[in-house]
Amino acid sequence: MTRAIGVMVCFVIGLLAVGCGGSGGNGSLPNPLVRVINVSPDSVALDLLIDDTTIASAIAYLGSTPDFVSVDPGDRDVVTLEHGTTLELTAEVQTFAKNKSYLAIALGLENFGTENLKRLRTLIFELDRTVPNGNKARLFVVHAYSRAVGLDTPNIDFQTPGDNPLFKVPNLAFGTNSAITVDSGLQTFEARRNGTTAVLASGTFTLEAGKLYAAIVTGVEGEAAPKDPKIVLIEIQPKL
Repeated sequence: MTRAIGVMVCFVIGLLAVGCGGSGGNGSLPNPLVRVINVSPDSVALDLLIDDTTIASAIAYLGSTPDFVSVDPGDRDVVTLEHGTTLELTAEVQTFAKNKSYLAIALGLENFGTENLKRLRTLIFELDRTVPNGNKARLFVVHAYSRAVGLDTPNIDFQTPGDNPLFKVPNLAFGTNSAITVDSGLQTFEARRNGTTAVLASGTFTLEAGKLYAAIVTGVEGEAAPKDPKIVLIEIQPKL
């Protein structure tokens, strides 16, 4: 009888371990989440595929998917297409981890000529979706601005106005990102040529406390709307 009870106890413990995802707990973690944004000024509507599954369709310039989409974890093929075609604009392998959130941002120029550094690419990065403490907002700043044809795109300083800015992301290279926590309320931001007072783009926004935003510097130097240089803010859902 004692042996039978011991076997039953081990069986129950085994069931509990399986229900909790095993000793490491990895089995219970949610899948990675991805949200797609298109800030490529001269692109047509874009599709984004992960392992041949379309997670974003016909995303126009300055458009995005409305929410995050669940994808399988691990190393995945990520392809950006012109909508309705099989023309691959970018293709890469990205590692997605469980219980993580990612932005996939199409930036650069589809028609880059011979200036390969300005080519369209998909920037994919993990972001912290926890709610900022206090009267703060979090910005995920992305450099997607291009200079005119024949001119190299500089690094930028993303900052509040003035030579002694209250908030600043310095020396951000094209196609890269950085997060910053700022005060909520009415805020004006500038994208300056790194280390100078030359303002490339600016914008004034009302930031809400506890909110998250993608703050994207986009457009092409000297172009008319909608390709004109600008700072775009897109609200990002926090992790509940």
